[in-house]
This record gives sequence, structure tokens and C-alpha cells, in this order.
Amino acid sequence: MDLEALRQSLAAAVVQVLEETAFVLAAPAPDFGVAPASSTSVVLAQLAFEGPVAGRFSLVAPPDLCAVLAADMTGESDAGGDSDAVLGEILNMVAGITLERTLSGTGQWDLGVPEVARVTRAEQTGGPRPDAWIRLLTEEQEPIEAAVSLAGRDRR
Repeated sequence: MDLEALRQSLAAAVVQVLEETAFVLAAPAPDFGVAPASSTSVVLAQLAFEGPVAGRFSLVAPPDLCAVLAADMTGESDAGGDSDAVLGEILNMVAGITLERTLSGTGQWDLGVPEVARVTRAEQTGGPRPDAWIRLLTEEQEPIEAAVSLAGRDRR
């Protein structure tokens, strides 16, 4: 599997979904590879998938950005305290687009249900290194990170 193509497709899918659903423009962060200075709490959305290859997509954003995304997507200024859930909805769309663009024609895919939680930055960065990872910045300089981890890959 071409991991660079997967990373590029992931980035394009995040940009597309943010623009088309929340009217938010984003571009690759100039400091690629360096952890952003952010609040100690982030929203982490994760989505497992199975098919010819299995794995997990993840999306991470600051809580303030989730509130903006929820307001933009619903047209409501207050998402009723559940603005974090919007990250799971965005991830669901990103995962579908990414799988279609990079792995279409390789078989049938099953997507799990997005799991969304607030975690500390330390909890978010634990675990194995993802196979494809990107960081984008919105036009307001808010970071959003996306990753794909594939099951059974040697990540040394």
C-alpha cells in the first residue's frame, strides 16, 4: 500500500469535508511533524474499519474548534453542549472518502461507529505511530490532525 498516497488522500478528504460541511478552510500546517502547542484537552474521534485491510482512522481537534464546526454545520450558535460529537460525524465522512479514493476496487469495507472523547494531549499521542498522519490549520490557525493506523503493519 502506498502510504504517501494514503496521507495525501486523507489530507484532501479532511479539507473537502471541512469546506463542504462547515465552510471552514484548512491547509497543511507549515511545521509538519512538530506537535502543536494546544490546550491540555483535545477532542479525539476514532473510527475502526474492516475489509481487505483493517485499521483505525482518528481525528483530533481543540474543543473550541469543535464548537465552531458544530455551529457552522447546524446553523445554530449553540450546539447544546454536544459540539464534540461533530468531530465523529466529520471523521465518518473523511474515512469514507479516503477509503473510496485510495482503496476502491479492492473489496467491501465496513466502517464502525465513531467514538468521541475528550482526552489529554498525552493520552492522544500514546500508542503505536500511525501509518499516515497529517496536520492542518484552519484559516483561524486552529490545528486539526488526522491519522490512519493499519492493522498488522510493522511500525518500527
